Amino acid sequence: MKQTMSLFVLLVLLLMPSAVYAHTGLQSSSPANGTTVSEPLNEIRMVFNTEIGSLSSFELRAADGTSVKIADRKVDGATMSGKPEAGLADGEYTVVWKIVGRDGHPVENKFAFTMKASGQNQAQQPPAQSPQSADPVKQPAMAVPPEKANGPVLVMGAVIVLVAIILIAVLVIFKMKKGSGRA
Repeated sequence: MKQTMSLFVLLVLLLMPSAVYAHTGLQSSSPANGTTVSEPLNEIRMVFNTEIGSLSSFELRAADGTSVKIADRKVDGATMSGKPEAGLADGEYTVVWKIVGRDGHPVENKFAFTMKASGQNQAQQPPAQSPQSADPVKQPAMAVPPEKANGPVLVMGAVIVLVAIILIAVLVIFKMKKGSGRA
């Protein structure tokens, strides 16, 4: 019985670290990471691998770091979207997103795209619908940045070590009591 219990505890301890990496991540986006958009963009859309919290947000930044105003920001289930208030000039853009995943952990990351519409995007208001926003392209989930991932890993590692020490201490004390009862 003791061996079965010890084996069970060991198995649970070995499987616990995998839960640390179960954070919500970006499943797809429109425009997709690294793409060049050649038509006016009227919506930025991100789909995550689990539902996200209503406090989730994103910011669109131009190459010079200035923030582009986004209208109609929405969080609906696993999807977050918004529309640039004005047409986007040609150039590099970065979408910086911050979400609260289903597990309650905040996750942030970014992706970039390039606008190259040869002056089509200079208008004050983008057109009604572009093909890029209607059909998001699948892309690999982006990893949690190392500086964000280390905190939970260190905490989980400390918990595992503490539980292991307690388990070993209990087993040693139990054996000592059992051994002293025989003398």
